[in-house]
Amino acid sequence: MTATIPATATTVPTPYDIRNAAHDKGATTTHTLDAIAFAAAAHAADHVTKDWGVRLQRATELVWDFAMVRIVQDAEEYGYDLDNGFTFDDAPKIFAAHLTLRAAVRMTSWLDNLDTMTC
Repeated sequence: MTATIPATATTVPTPYDIRNAAHDKGATTTHTLDAIAFAAAAHAADHVTKDWGVRLQRATELVWDFAMVRIVQDAEEYGYDLDNGFTFDDAPKIFAAHLTLRAAVRMTSWLDNLDTMTC
């Protein structure tokens, strides 16, 4: 059984709003990134006709690819040992807040450009 979200269901908060709510409630970085992807996939229904699974997969790929690039770029500067089991949830709160905020901005930009690009 596959869950579906109708194209008119825009009651899901925006990626930015869901990021702020997750941050305010103390959600882990991992959960926040997943929530951002979910919100972006839900709002993508306003722009593209692809089914829920395709939208969620693409949004998840974009959020996590972005997060991986950021963590690798910042690992040396902040001294993260990525080879020794470091996870996103191990990141200092200020870095996690910055990472999730930038991910929400990235996904908002993705939504803004969906009319001119493929999902």
